[in-house]
Amino acid sequence: MKDLSDKIKQKYSKIDVLLNNAGGANKTKQITTEGLEKTFATNQMNYFVLSTELLEIISESNDGRIVNGTITTDGSFLLGLHIVFLN
Repeated sequence: MKDLSDKIKQKYSKIDVLLNNAGGANKTKQITTEGLEKTFATNQMNYFVLSTELLEIISESNDGRIVNGTITTDGSFLLGLHIVFLN
């Protein structure tokens, strides 16, 4: 995320809207090189790190916004998750 944010800051002086949209799940526990569980890193930490790194140029916009969401094709059946039964 740091490399990506550096490239964005080199190219743009302001951002009006940052749309964070990533999501994923793994069947098995995987650890990133930073020592984080991969699903958590992808679904939570990437948003936080990228948004924090770009906050300065988002603030340069008159009405800068950060939108977080996950759009997915429901692949939960691949993981054996039964969304209907989750509370």
